[in-house]
Amino acid sequence: MKTINTEPIYKVLKQDIVDKIATKKLSPNEKLPSLREMAKQMKVSLAPVRQAIQELDAEGYIVRHRGSGIFVSSDIPRTQTGAGVLALVVPGVDTNEMFARMARSLQSCCEEKGYKFTVLSTEDYQDVAGLIDQLPDMELSGAIIFPPAAPSTADALLRLRDLRFPFVLVNPNHLSLPLPCVTGNDFLAGYIATKHLVDLGHRRIALAGFGRGNESGVESDHHRGYSKALNETGVIADEAWIIAQDTIMHRPARLIEWGERVGEKILDQSPVVTAVIAPPAVAAGIDRAVRARGMSIPTDRSLVCIGTALNYLISSNPTAVDFYEDRIIGKAMEVLVREIETGRQDSIHLQQPCDLVPGETTVPPPK
Repeated sequence: MKTINTEPIYKVLKQDIVDKIATKKLSPNEKLPSLREMAKQMKVSLAPVRQAIQELDAEGYIVRHRGSGIFVSSDIPRTQTGAGVLALVVPGVDTNEMFARMARSLQSCCEEKGYKFTVLSTEDYQDVAGLIDQLPDMELSGAIIFPPAAPSTADALLRLRDLRFPFVLVNPNHLSLPLPCVTGNDFLAGYIATKHLVDLGHRRIALAGFGRGNESGVESDHHRGYSKALNETGVIADEAWIIAQDTIMHRPARLIEWGERVGEKILDQSPVVTAVIAPPAVAAGIDRAVRARGMSIPTDRSLVCIGTALNYLISSNPTAVDFYEDRIIGKAMEVLVREIETGRQDSIHLQQPCDLVPGETTVPPPK
């Protein structure tokens, strides 16, 4: 059955222009056709076009310059831009609890600010670049993107920037690009996790499951924070204590399996490593390896998780560094809305604070 639109013609025309502004089909300062041209294009009389333009002018969507024409405003109020749709672009949202939590946080932010919300995800991490390339053709006002460590990702993001599509990156720690991004403070996370264990009396502490940093071999931020906390106690980390991922993995099942192998390696080290710092999925694998040897955490090894997603997979409530994903998403949303409002994208890098949350997996080392 065909639906008949009973709204006044001028309201339909007005909403059409509002939607095009919200979805970036019309850019700030872009010139619109004249009233007569719009009436001809839409096959209506001048009266509804004139009324639609008058209301758009009064509400700040457009500006009229005598002798020059009608232009999209460069300063649209937030309450008006909020009619658009924002996307969260992540790999494997259904297989990673952290991404699911980000999605819930962004949905809440969108509802608060009047935006609609959608998630764009793919199981193949290599395909995220393809999703990024499609964003300008979708009915979107902007996007928050968690970029996976795939070679094609950086090129796709730079292409998106060149098209002036509004976006913000979340936790792009493996990328060094002049793009707006919001991250957790990995240096602080590595430092406070290590400092907590040092204060308990641990001196042989393993750091497992983090990258080595960039291609030049520079330490990762986690590693630098870890080294600083040890050095303050006069301890120089043994290279055998630092077990980095050879390749970046996101899927929890693969990380847990890798964590089990890491746990076996740590348990075989001599002298004994008494504590481990790891991401949650890797920590879950280490926990399995410890229990498979008939030992337990924290009686035989202490454990600190960097992050809180998937911590329910660990046998005891873990001591963890909480990055507060809702705060990271909230700040990313703030940056994105500013981009949408101003039409300007700044290469800013914002780090959000984190805290250590004590749990049941850290105790002083065995005598």
